[in-house]
Amino acid sequence: SSHAMVAPPPLPEDDHVRSGFSCGLDHLTHKTDVEAETCRYEFSVGSQVGPAIFHKSKVVTVLPRYIIANQSADDLDFAQVGTLTAVRLPPGGARHPWHWPDNSMPKQICVRINKQGWCWSGAFTMQVGDFGLRMAGPDGSHSIVPVDISLSGASCLVVVGAPNRPPPYRIDNRCQHFKVRFQQAGSSEVQEGDTSPLPWEEVEPGQSVPYAWDEPNHTRKLRCELDGAHGTALREPATHTYALDEIKAHPPIKLKRPQFRLDKMAAKAMGGVGSAAKSVRRVVTRKPPTAEMQGVQHSTGSGSGLSVLDRGAPSDSEARIVYVSTHAEGVTRVLCFSDTRDQYSQEAQSEDTASLTRRLTKLDEELKAANEELDALQEYHNLDLSLLDRGGATGE
Repeated sequence: SSHAMVAPPPLPEDDHVRSGFSCGLDHLTHKTDVEAETCRYEFSVGSQVGPAIFHKSKVVTVLPRYIIANQSADDLDFAQVGTLTAVRLPPGGARHPWHWPDNSMPKQICVRINKQGWCWSGAFTMQVGDFGLRMAGPDGSHSIVPVDISLSGASCLVVVGAPNRPPPYRIDNRCQHFKVRFQQAGSSEVQEGDTSPLPWEEVEPGQSVPYAWDEPNHTRKLRCELDGAHGTALREPATHTYALDEIKAHPPIKLKRPQFRLDKMAAKAMGGVGSAAKSVRRVVTRKPPTAEMQGVQHSTGSGSGLSVLDRGAPSDSEARIVYVSTHAEGVTRVLCFSDTRDQYSQEAQSEDTASLTRRLTKLDEELKAANEELDALQEYHNLDLSLLDRGGATGE
């Protein structure tokens, strides 16, 4: 059985104005069991005046509401979220009308490269715009496919895989001793307090990774952590969240190395110097001993010098600063991590300094004007007081 749901078309004020509207058709398909699936067919109806001698006639065109196109170099599968029905399109610009296999499921689609080991992409809605779609492949590989959604006549055209498109985002790790771990922030729809179900990924020092949102419908922010590389030990890293579309210099990150506290070791040294000395050697051998640590080792025989390593919180000289900024390179937004001040951080800092200078100059001018008013008032009050003094003297 089927029934059509048609919205009334708008009434144009002029016969020469093009008009159009959309309509839907629900088709009930009975399965082999008791369950039934309702398909949703959507169409666009366009109306315009006929050309030339047919100007008294109106041409009514009925088209699919959505049309999908594959401009990539691979076969692509398209499917509605929560369904098993997929449409496969060959490469080279193939097009196909799109209808919803299950009207009860969300009106969102996902895409997959038709190769072994490739996973379905995150779901997205068919709204006008362009973005990148990130798909996971075998052995941890990823592919970023551009998606362009635009209006073509009365239909909505969804083009996937347009060639020669740069990635929408990129993550640069310009640090020498730290690696960047990142994942997309989760959406509020995730249950049981898990705010980000996506796995963590890493960018090694000196490397860069092109990026696009894994889940376009989720929170469009990136969670990042810095961790030690090449044997560099750090305290438990803190998580920082960045909006990649905001061009700005972010607050720098201060990283501190873990400190080896020897409170208990010092207590044991009072009872057994030999065991304490072995423990100190075991701690010091984690990295090449400095002159300070060598002095501690030599002094353990007399039971002194253990307090040199027991320094508690690290000083500023032991902390390293990582500068974070987001800048644009063409259409690509670049999130950059660097242990040196790059030109973007310097430009942002100079802009902040210039803004602060302007504010201070304006404040100085206001203070100067206020002081001049106060001086004028002071002269006026001094004049009145002198007159009063004179009057009082004559009265006496």
